[in-house]
Amino acid sequence: MKQTLQVAFSLFCLFPLALTAAAQTEDQVRDVQKLYKTAQVPGLEVTIYLQEKNGSLTPVEPQREFHQGERVKIRIESNFRGYLYIVNHGASGYKTLIFPDRKESNLIRPGTAYLLPNTYELVFDETAGFEALQVIVSQQRLPYLDMALKQTENRLNPKQIAAIERFWDNPKLGQAGITAGSAPVQNMLPNSAFDKEKGTTTILTDSSRDPAFRRRPPIPKPKKRTSGTPLSVGIQLRNAGAPR
Repeated sequence: MKQTLQVAFSLFCLFPLALTAAAQTEDQVRDVQKLYKTAQVPGLEVTIYLQEKNGSLTPVEPQREFHQGERVKIRIESNFRGYLYIVNHGASGYKTLIFPDRKESNLIRPGTAYLLPNTYELVFDETAGFEALQVIVSQQRLPYLDMALKQTENRLNPKQIAAIERFWDNPKLGQAGITAGSAPVQNMLPNSAFDKEKGTTTILTDSSRDPAFRRRPPIPKPKKRTSGTPLSVGIQLRNAGAPR
């Protein structure tokens, strides 16, 4: 995948497999969406759009196979005020901050949709593999990521890499999809849900560890919570590469 800042997107196996839509019931999807919409649990909504040749945007499933020359945009919405960072994980081991850049504010507000990128394009190249991004939203600024804007090609150093990788539990082989850092626990509410009609994935913080969220139905009604730990979401898109 290419973009005007000359950052290469390529294969990197980090994010755990997302719970597939086929494995979820309609009740589970509604429950996750309700917790997000009422902000009982901090979360994000993420939608992958294919940019058509005429400029129109079509929502697609994250598991879709993309091809050389296709362009994508990512819609992100949060249910809490925070600061958005997007890191590219490269096959060479380099990790690069690709959002924000030096000209953009990364403050996002609850209930407001942000369509990214807006200063360059994400285009799939001829190299087959997985395009891996890590989306991080924090209620406070993350100085160690802000510092990356002053570094060569916005490339993260070992300390910064260690800081963002601690948000992840039990990383597995890469697979196409969108997922939070922790997998749901059996018989508990999953922390992700895919809406087939809208093409939107709803991601919650890891509610599976909180006893208040262990009983279903009905949906629990705790007081509105905030999260001191940044919410980290992985996006892995399958690049089929050049046509054969």
